[in-house]
Amino acid sequence: MIKKEMSNGVIQMLKKKNSIPISIKFLFENFNLICFQYLIVIYSIQIRTKKDLLVQESLYYLILSLMEPYNNSDNILENKNQFQYLYYKIEKDLGNIIMSLCNLNLISISNEKESDKLNLKINITEKGKKIIAKQNNSSFIELQSKSTLIKKEMPYKVTLFKILKGEINEFKN
Repeated sequence: MIKKEMSNGVIQMLKKKNSIPISIKFLFENFNLICFQYLIVIYSIQIRTKKDLLVQESLYYLILSLMEPYNNSDNILENKNQFQYLYYKIEKDLGNIIMSLCNLNLISISNEKESDKLNLKINITEKGKKIIAKQNNSSFIELQSKSTLIKKEMPYKVTLFKILKGEINEFKN
């Protein structure tokens, strides 16, 4: 009997030791926050154009916008590890992020038959535009201006994206 109580106590202690406080979990694993950040970046990129946006292109801008500190194109390759960390952290939930934003009618997918989620073409909807336009939170405004600046300074290139995520090693001339 005492042995059973001790083992239950040890199990409870291990559960408490391995459990993450909810405030910390929200800080590092906030699905809703990453969805909203993604929507902001899509909005920032598509604000002046009606063309469809590849998911991999929007992901490129999102990751660069989330990197701290912001680095211009001169030294972006020096921070490849940070890019890769953010890429794989976001990419594992990317399907759920896209589905959530679609289900909320904040984005639309124009080539639904595409099997690779990175090659899906997306557009922000009018509802999505209205929600982003109403935001006046300073961190969201900063993310929007940062992603707009990145689009101007470091336009998306497939080769650069592949280098940053570690798929290929260097530019080929």
